[in-house]
Amino acid sequence: MVLCCGEALIDLLPGRTASGEPCFVPRTGGSPFNVALALARLGVPTAFFCRISEDFFGDKLVSRLEHERVDVSFIRRVAKPTTLAFIDLNASNEPRYAFYFNDSADRSLTTDQLPPRLDNVECLQFGSISLTMEPGATALEALVAREADQRVVSFDPNIRATMIADKNAYLRRFEGWAHASTVIKLSAVDLEYLYPGQPCRRALDQLAATAMTGPRTRPLLLVATLGESGSVAVLHHAGTSRSAEVSGFAVSVADTIGAGDTFHSGLLRWLQARQLLSFSGIASLGETDLGASLRYANACAALTCTRNGADPPTAREVDEFLTKS
Repeated sequence: MVLCCGEALIDLLPGRTASGEPCFVPRTGGSPFNVALALARLGVPTAFFCRISEDFFGDKLVSRLEHERVDVSFIRRVAKPTTLAFIDLNASNEPRYAFYFNDSADRSLTTDQLPPRLDNVECLQFGSISLTMEPGATALEALVAREADQRVVSFDPNIRATMIADKNAYLRRFEGWAHASTVIKLSAVDLEYLYPGQPCRRALDQLAATAMTGPRTRPLLLVATLGESGSVAVLHHAGTSRSAEVSGFAVSVADTIGAGDTFHSGLLRWLQARQLLSFSGIASLGETDLGASLRYANACAALTCTRNGADPPTAREVDEFLTKS
């Protein structure tokens, strides 16, 4: 099982009323929430951990998870509002976000509310804006540190600069999250924020130097998504490194909302389906394996881009797409 941890919110997407007036349409969202949905659609046993509001938006979030057969037993409902994310699309259909999260349910997690045991969990997935909202960020940080040597930890920073009040403080904490992780998935936007002006491979080398500092026997798999240019993976283990780079798929883009989350899910699904979602499994990956995993994850993301909002594909849809490509 993969346990996804972090924010659950409502995306308010730009739309039109029946009379043509502009409006915002509510859709369930949040990066770890989207990863959980995408994993479930791909056939991976998945659970979600978060505090979710008792309001009607919270009902919508939980109902969506249940509909996709995500395990909701780790969720606790609380009498706090749901985080809202208003989205505007630019001329290239790239999203811009405005977040409203004061005293919201998903930021209210505290360390005493962490699950005491993670039985049957192969992988702990975390990241995104949940790491900028206290006290939840500190609680998730404690959970990740506790579990780092017990199971695969997969991290997507999904950086939203407007949510970060103190960049230097964020970067100091980022080093700890990276060191605790086995898999780190980043976008080109993330890399530019972390390592301004650096080419992708040089930025990944700098990240590896940070994450591999100190005693570490776990492998480190770094994966960067580069939009239409595809994706890159670099695996570090026992003083050696292997890498692969795969081109993206040409598709008609509706928008890119949730594409990175679906890519992350596709990568984890590829590993899980081959019983490689473990320290030893990831350490064993060769360059051919890395390339195959990237191609699968790219296909998952490409299909999501053909749909409005974060609407990930099923495993069957991905297999059919790859067969035709």
